[in-house]
Amino acid sequence: MIKAIIFDWGGVISIHGKFTQYYQEYKDQLNVTEEKYVKVATKYWNQVKIDEISCNSFWNNLGNDLNIDPKKLQKEIFEYYGFNEEVWNLIKDLKPNYHLALLSNNMKEWFDKLDSQHNFTQIFDTLILSHDVKLAKPDEEIFLKAQNKLPFSPEECLFIDDQPRNITPAKKIGFNTILFTNANQLKEELKKFNINV
Repeated sequence: MIKAIIFDWGGVISIHGKFTQYYQEYKDQLNVTEEKYVKVATKYWNQVKIDEISCNSFWNNLGNDLNIDPKKLQKEIFEYYGFNEEVWNLIKDLKPNYHLALLSNNMKEWFDKLDSQHNFTQIFDTLILSHDVKLAKPDEEIFLKAQNKLPFSPEECLFIDDQPRNITPAKKIGFNTILFTNANQLKEELKKFNINV
């Protein structure tokens, strides 16, 4: 029986899930090649998500390397990620009956903004955030951290993520998993675990 449901943020609760996808929407404004954008975005994201650099350094470094105003870039990326209200409503419906957790590669500033807008710390019972634990998915260690923080066996936990590479280590430690594509698909998959939605 499932007792805990663990959600990813990017691409599940947010509409979009990858920094690199942002390029496709804004490439006409960026004036850099996709190769350069992906290279610098990946470099700084890999540092900030495990708190090796500050949020300010992330935006300033990224903006400077791409020759864009950092504040403008930050605003556009926040807006690009968006918020999936349908998934969020589903999460709130699940809260009375399940222990809810968030397992996310994120930066502190971004999480704080989400929390202030949507009360993440009131909705989720357990938080496993890459910037806190200094580890990031798909590293198996972050899933072990999650397992240790949850008061349930892995078999009682269900992990939901939109990236196949994150599903693999979750399965390896014994979590049940759902590879997310959209809200309707998620509802159907949850029913297979006898979760009423």
